[in-house]
Amino acid sequence: MEVKVEQSSAKKLMKALDLLALPRQKRKRLLYRVAASIRQESKRNITQQKTPAGRPWAPRKRGKGKMLRGLKHLVVVSNESDENRAIVAFARGNYHRSHGGVVARVHNDGHKRKVDKRSRLHIRRSKSAGCSRKEAKMLKAFGFKVHASRMNPKAAKGKMRVPTVKWMVQNLSAKEVQYAFHALRKSGQLGTSKNSWEIKLPAREFLGASEARFRKAWERAFQGINYGWKVKAQHMKRRK
Repeated sequence: MEVKVEQSSAKKLMKALDLLALPRQKRKRLLYRVAASIRQESKRNITQQKTPAGRPWAPRKRGKGKMLRGLKHLVVVSNESDENRAIVAFARGNYHRSHGGVVARVHNDGHKRKVDKRSRLHIRRSKSAGCSRKEAKMLKAFGFKVHASRMNPKAAKGKMRVPTVKWMVQNLSAKEVQYAFHALRKSGQLGTSKNSWEIKLPAREFLGASEARFRKAWERAFQGINYGWKVKAQHMKRRK
């Protein structure tokens, strides 16, 4: 997965490279140095939870923990880089069961996803086979009842009781919870829910560098090729 980083000064600098007519290996080393700097800047942006321009990321909807912390370990300078281009990419490896490049693109650019009731129900059921504590509290508030004999075998036949939250979490099945809420909506006690809705993930840009840091990376790269510019094989290998 390749995620390109566009910088307004890149084209001017590439023209400068043409004018300089650098030898192949020297140009290759120069581009690698710049890409390595952009890689470090991108990792720093994740650490600081800021965009390349220095603006804080959109906060979490819930919680205050740092985001994408493990993703910075997958940012690499691709071994597909050559004397004409250098690519900042993502190494093969899972990040929350997805390719790092896919996660990077979604978070860097932002993402919208439409979810319907059925798919959401499948996600919830896969995480919890029964009744969640939140659902149990709601059912208790609406006076949901079960046969008393389910809680006490000695209870009178046909008697109904409102169970405790703890009992519902431990004993109600997913189908019973689904049926209970369906009955509440049908009776008008609970408002009807949407059949589908949109989940919006805000853009949390981290790939790239500010214009000032980008220029600095080129300046350092030009300084660097004045010595030790011969590219060795280990320099171009993808870091693990």
